[in-house]
Amino acid sequence: MAPKVIYQFVGETLPFNRVRTEELYDFVDALQVEYFPKGSIIFRQDGQPVDHLHIIQRGAVKVFVRTDEDHITIRDLGGEGAIFGAEWILRNSPPDVYVEAVEDTFCLLAHKQVFIEFLQQHPGLRKHFLHDLTEDKMTEAYAKLRSDRITVSESRRFDYFSTRVAQIIRKSLVTVGRSLSVLEVGQLMARQGLGSVLVRDDLGAIVGIVTKKDLRAKVVAPRLDYNSPVDQIMSSPVKIIPAQAVCFEAMVKMIREQITHLAVQHGSEIVGIVSAHDIMVNQVAAPVVLLRDITTQNKTDDLSLFHQRLPSIVRRLLEQGARASHIQTLVALMNDRFMLKLINLVQQKIGKSPVNFARLLFGESGRREMSLFPSYDNGIVYEDLSENLSDSNHLTYLEAFARSVADAFQSCCSGPSRPRICASNPRWRQPLSFWKQYLRESVINPIPPDLPVTKQIFDFRPLYGRLQLGDDLRSSISGEITHAASFRKMLARDFLKHTAPVSFFRDSAVESDGSSAPSIDLQTRLIDPYVNFARLMAISYGINQTNTLDRLRELSERGIFSFSTIHDISAAYEFNVQLGIVNQLKQFEAGATPDCFVAVSDLSNLERLMLKDTFSVMNKIVDVVKNRFID
Repeated sequence: MAPKVIYQFVGETLPFNRVRTEELYDFVDALQVEYFPKGSIIFRQDGQPVDHLHIIQRGAVKVFVRTDEDHITIRDLGGEGAIFGAEWILRNSPPDVYVEAVEDTFCLLAHKQVFIEFLQQHPGLRKHFLHDLTEDKMTEAYAKLRSDRITVSESRRFDYFSTRVAQIIRKSLVTVGRSLSVLEVGQLMARQGLGSVLVRDDLGAIVGIVTKKDLRAKVVAPRLDYNSPVDQIMSSPVKIIPAQAVCFEAMVKMIREQITHLAVQHGSEIVGIVSAHDIMVNQVAAPVVLLRDITTQNKTDDLSLFHQRLPSIVRRLLEQGARASHIQTLVALMNDRFMLKLINLVQQKIGKSPVNFARLLFGESGRREMSLFPSYDNGIVYEDLSENLSDSNHLTYLEAFARSVADAFQSCCSGPSRPRICASNPRWRQPLSFWKQYLRESVINPIPPDLPVTKQIFDFRPLYGRLQLGDDLRSSISGEITHAASFRKMLARDFLKHTAPVSFFRDSAVESDGSSAPSIDLQTRLIDPYVNFARLMAISYGINQTNTLDRLRELSERGIFSFSTIHDISAAYEFNVQLGIVNQLKQFEAGATPDCFVAVSDLSNLERLMLKDTFSVMNKIVDVVKNRFID
């Protein structure tokens, strides 16, 4: 029988700590102890098949690949509790790396047959021994991240990322004929306690919807004749959502469409209506409430409520199971509405523009990848005017507009984010011809010192004004990019400078050259590399999407990368973003100034395991970039 200390050690080691102690007895009794002196090669790259799972009880190993006699690249360092050999056993493949003891090391060895039989008894553990980012592995990691870093009240828990809209329909569907009078419809709604009814035409087809708000705004306020047919006040066409869609999708659609009711469709039939109130009952409509409050504000200073409430909304989203893509989607939608309201209030003061223009969003705003503390990099593109037209009026107006918007934003933004590129600077307030030339020069004759700004500007999208100007700018540069080999190579080299660490060793993050640090810059090392990779590939293959996940998705849809490859890249990126959001929220709620750094010592074993999987994904895309873009 194995000593008690072995039982205790294995029982505290991930993932064996998920197995009841009595179920570990047979497995632990079958272990053998082996000693490897410092400098011993335990496994050789492309060597013999692996016969034993190795669990380090004391000591440390270095995992590396040898590209030639004089060059090695570190892939991992493992200390007490590290496990190696499992993946090669499960995949029935020889080692693809060297494993060397860097200290006198004692390992617990399980024969592969013992290990495989143990996994057959506990199949849920298999995912922990592979670097695949499977959905059940991700679900477990997200749940652990949420429970470890955010105090969640189960009484407030409502998973509107899995609850279908069909499940929250509160009343039977009621329809009325389009010729019924406004008075009759109002009486029907009052009698049955309805917030809305659908309107049918003479053939029975759904042609509109009438809500209590319509009765107030279109009948009572303008004193419309109560005998008027209801089709005069209905909204048409009716916005529809599938019955199997989840509540989150319904809320996003309501915000995007600026509506409060959706018809629920099952197959070809409309089966009910869901409203913002129905979602509110289930505690998930804080964003809808915030946007309603923003809409009612009449002064820019009062819009500070957006940034004041945003952390609590992000917290609620996390509590209810949101992933990073959910949060970024919703925050981007809310941020757009916030900025549009702010701009409209500014224009009410300074008047209408004498020239057509569009406000451009750059960087994470342009990518719709904002979260707890959005950034607001922006610029202005305006139409080219004929030479004989005086430009003094429109230049004066656009300067006043840009400065007024910047001042209003500063007055209501209390967070740490500030724009680095801003239309209040005349450099970023230019006619369409200038922007076309600027971007053309940036890709044809790129200058390395300008690259950080160029990358942000390339992720642009128009938000306000004559949006076609932004679309024209995107179209003009799409053709230039396909010939910009030097620009792509510069982006590739920049990507390779800022990739993730390769592993953790005790309480440090380890680089490929063996150096280490006690903390990680999540943004620079774990998030930006995936953003940079997606941008590089989008530029290389003529993809006009700006959002990172959308860019990756299109790479898969076009067959440029396999579905499984893009799934792993997307999953790795999203988990790292999630960790960044949760880390900043924790800092904010502790009264500290939020930043992008996390101490390795603060990471749980599962978080380290997941991050190492994302490091492995990063290694693969590093190889892709080297092979495709670096000579």
